[in-house]
Amino acid sequence: METPEPEKRLQTADEPGTTNEEVTITNPALNPKITGSSIGTTGDTNSNVSITNFNSLNQNEFDLSTASTSSTEGIHLISNRCHQALNNELQLGLEKYELNGVEELLDLIESTKREIIELKTRGRQKAAKVKEDILGELEKLQSLAEQVKTHKGSGAQSQAFQQLENELQLGLEKYELNGVEELLDLIESTKREIIELKTRGRQKAAKVKEDILGELEKLQSLAEHVKTHKGSGAQSQAFQQLENELQLGLEKYELNGVEELLDLIESTKREIIELKTRGRQKAAKEKEDILGELEKLQSLAKQVKASGNITRK
Repeated sequence: METPEPEKRLQTADEPGTTNEEVTITNPALNPKITGSSIGTTGDTNSNVSITNFNSLNQNEFDLSTASTSSTEGIHLISNRCHQALNNELQLGLEKYELNGVEELLDLIESTKREIIELKTRGRQKAAKVKEDILGELEKLQSLAEQVKTHKGSGAQSQAFQQLENELQLGLEKYELNGVEELLDLIESTKREIIELKTRGRQKAAKVKEDILGELEKLQSLAEHVKTHKGSGAQSQAFQQLENELQLGLEKYELNGVEELLDLIESTKREIIELKTRGRQKAAKEKEDILGELEKLQSLAKQVKASGNITRK
C-alpha cells in the first residue's frame, strides 16, 4: 500500500511578504489546473487543492478569469511588448543624435552622405571614415524605424482580430452554442421551424423566429470574417519573420539591400576563381563558405518577395 505524501506548505504567515492565510496542496507532484471558477487537478479527480481565502494571497486580488485567457490574447500581449521594445530602442537611438523623429533621421542620413563625399573629395579619409561609422548607425536606426512601423500595423491587425473574435464569442454564448458547427445546425433547424410555423399559419411566431435567424446569420458572417482574418494574420506573421531574417542577414554583411547582395555574390564568385587560379585553396574555401551563406540570403530574398506578393493580394 502506497504511503501518501505529507502535505507541503507553499506559504506561511511567518514568511515575508505574506498574509495570515496559507495554501496547502495535497500531493503537489500532480499538476493543479484552474478552470473557470473551480480548482481541480489534471488527470486525477481524487486529488484536492485546498486553498484558504484565495483572493487575499500576497494582499493582491486574483481574477480567476485570467487563467482562461485565450491564446490570441496572449499573442496580442506578446506582440504589444515586442512593439514596445522596438519602439524604446528606436527612441533611445533618436535621443542619442538629438533627433525629434524619423523625418529628422532621414534628413541627417542624407546630409551625412553629402559630408562623406565632400570629405573624400578633399582627401580627408580619416574624417570620412568617422562619418561612415555614424552613417552606419543612422541607417540601422532607419531600419529599426521601418520595423516599428511594420510591427505597429500588424499589432493593429491583431487587435482588430481580437475584437472580431470576442464579438463572435459573445454571440455564441448568447445562444448557448459551443462553436460554429452548432451555430450552423441552429440556423438550419430555425429555417425548418419558420417553414413549419408558416405552414400552420402562425405568422407572428414565424416572424419572431425570422428575427432570431437574422441574428444567427450575422453571427455566421462574423465567424467567416474571423476565419479569413486569422488566415491573413498567419500569412502576415510568416512574412514578417522572413523579412526580419533577411534584414539580419543583410546587416551581417553590411549590405543596404538585395541589389548590393547580388553584387557581392558576383564579386565573391570572381574572387574564388582568382584564388583557385593562384593556388590559394584554403582562402578559396573560406570564400566558398561565405558564398554559400550569401546564396542562402538570395534564396530568402526571393521567398520574401513571393510572400509579399501573396499577402498583398
